[in-house]
Amino acid sequence: MYRHLLTIAAIAALVAVQLLSATAPATAELIAADDFESYSLGSILDQGTVGGGWASAWSGRGSTKSGYVPLRDVSAGVMAGFGQSLEVGFSSITTSGAPTNHNIVQRTFDAQTGDVYVGFAVKTTGMDTAGVGDFVQLFFNNTVDTSNTSSSKDSSLSGAIDFGPAPDGSEGAYIVRKGGDYQTPTSFLHPNDEIHRVVIRFSKSGGNGGNYDEVALFVDQATEGTPDAMRGETDEVNLAAGSLTTLSQLHLRLYGLEATDRVYVDDLRIATTYAEAIPEPSGLALALVGGGLLLAVIHRRRLRVR
Repeated sequence: MYRHLLTIAAIAALVAVQLLSATAPATAELIAADDFESYSLGSILDQGTVGGGWASAWSGRGSTKSGYVPLRDVSAGVMAGFGQSLEVGFSSITTSGAPTNHNIVQRTFDAQTGDVYVGFAVKTTGMDTAGVGDFVQLFFNNTVDTSNTSSSKDSSLSGAIDFGPAPDGSEGAYIVRKGGDYQTPTSFLHPNDEIHRVVIRFSKSGGNGGNYDEVALFVDQATEGTPDAMRGETDEVNLAAGSLTTLSQLHLRLYGLEATDRVYVDDLRIATTYAEAIPEPSGLALALVGGGLLLAVIHRRRLRVR
């Protein structure tokens, strides 16, 4: 009897893996998603169009300077409960100065004209405040950029973690940006080695020619409450391009990291509602947890029978 129950539990776990780890968008509110579970470990580039709803595969700018070697791998076991994750940084740095990569990874999704919500889980290791401080930025526009210039970043809306110091003196604050350095920090500081869930909302106020001109950031909020940071229509509306009527391109930017510093991202979601954008643990992790709980119940009942 016990063996039969174990078999049922194993089958249930396998079914849960199939159902929960699927990355294709399940509702009209979910535009694109990637939980990084379907990739082979190692470089994320040249692995095809894995994930659901994307209009292109992952791409990225190569070495930004002699001696700076960008790392964009898929790794396992680095974010508890999230299975495989995107890992970015620099695998080696042999020159002086602060290494930077404006387009370490980027990906295209179907062009959007309404409110866009972007959710992801994030963890950093080794980030510090030395010099100008380490910096990681997730920015959005409608430009595919294979260069390492600031042009695409300056014509974007974004959320970032600035290990600073930020303009208000904080270090490690989440911030929102409109264009280049026009930013507003949160009061919440991001510690290394902690996992936090972030949602960024991009929207149009209607007062800037129909362009995207508002960005809001929420940290660890289960529902859409008051933003932890926001820049609105009247806050630095002069984007370099000035005409973001659509959003279709995601970019990830790094600045100042040492060779041992890492940024991990998981359960990346682009959606039209806050609820669909909230990152969750991977389907595989949930299935294993569920299967383990079921086996524990079975084992407990077997002990009672004894």
